Amino acid sequence: MFDILFASSLGLLAHHAIFIHGEWHLWAPSVLSIHLTLSNLYISAVMYSRTSILDGLSASLMPVASYTMTLFLSITIYRLCFHRLCKFPGSRLAAISKLWHVWLCRDSRNHLVLEQWYRKYGTFVRTGPSEITVFHAAAFEAMDGPKSNTTRSDCTEQPILVNHLMRWFSFDLMGDFAFSQDFGMMDRREYHASISMLRRAITLLGPFSPAIWIPRLGFAFIPGLRKVKDWFGMLDFCDTCMDRRMKTKVEQQDIASWFIKDAKINEDNKQHQRWLSGDTATVVVAGSDTTAPNLTTLLYLLAQNPQDVEQIYQELKSIDTENSNAVAALPHLNGAINEAMRLLPAVLTFVTRVSPPEGMYLDGTFIPGNVKIVAPRYSIGRLDSAWEDPHKFCPERWYKRPEMIRDKRAFAPFGVGQLAKPRNS
Repeated sequence: MFDILFASSLGLLAHHAIFIHGEWHLWAPSVLSIHLTLSNLYISAVMYSRTSILDGLSASLMPVASYTMTLFLSITIYRLCFHRLCKFPGSRLAAISKLWHVWLCRDSRNHLVLEQWYRKYGTFVRTGPSEITVFHAAAFEAMDGPKSNTTRSDCTEQPILVNHLMRWFSFDLMGDFAFSQDFGMMDRREYHASISMLRRAITLLGPFSPAIWIPRLGFAFIPGLRKVKDWFGMLDFCDTCMDRRMKTKVEQQDIASWFIKDAKINEDNKQHQRWLSGDTATVVVAGSDTTAPNLTTLLYLLAQNPQDVEQIYQELKSIDTENSNAVAALPHLNGAINEAMRLLPAVLTFVTRVSPPEGMYLDGTFIPGNVKIVAPRYSIGRLDSAWEDPHKFCPERWYKRPEMIRDKRAFAPFGVGQLAKPRNS
């Protein structure tokens, strides 16, 4: 009995002395490894001191179970009753664990889960143990604006999905723009093998986006899992693209030119080499996996609104379409693009920052320090407070009917941005 009481006390101590301070989800692999190691050592020691295996297991497993149950019970009570975010409305199960959020968006429709919570709970919603999701037009600027101090297919006679065509186009475009190389998917009308692997890898971010620590556990403990292997294969592919580009001379500078220049200046700095690998993966994914859904959404909405197609056609007829500046100045075309990105942005939910240690005010509401803040673009792009007739596709709101935009801050499809902070050498 003493062992069980001691283990329970240890569970309480672990929570209040360690886990109650800050967020530990990014350390999930280390936390799990330490607990498994210590548990195995304890069980082995108890079994060694007992005369039979059954007696040893019985004597050792009960304290381990008591420690675990007490730890999680203490965490649950604290998160429900004493946490500094208790005053915020939201799902009680989500307040206990992000696993509930993961379960709700198991079909990768996290934006709809968040939209439902917005309709139920309001503007500021507690969507995790230490997470606030903000459904307000001021969220983007507050989180990453200039004054923010938050921390950070074969073409045959058979029909083809526009989704595939747009992805082929965007990845080919990204390859040319970033590395001066063509992946050739538009010519072959099929996915490049590495791009298929990349797309499988990215699906990890769908259901697990509310709790990134879950994929990190997979990276650490089950690297042989197919999607985890695809993820590392995707990173290898990105590094291969950069290695090939570094050995190639180009006439015009591409994005890689700047990465290579920085890498050569800091070629002896291992941290800069890791940054080069990370920047390469970012440009491959962000430069293509956002363009494709935006184009697909635009075509989908235009197919539903043929009158807007006609207006864009008439605009294009009046200019030299080889003049990019003239195309960029077409009001209805730009309005249609903006509407597509407002109604169905490429990144539907994933805008997160950590509040500064001293906390921050957002629209008069105080958010405590070191709290993860979420600003879902899908929901904010449809706020009644920011848009007149928010669910309507109306390109005119961007150039002819400005009164339909009640709060310009609600439109930030690629973020607001702030001055870059120099990296430490």
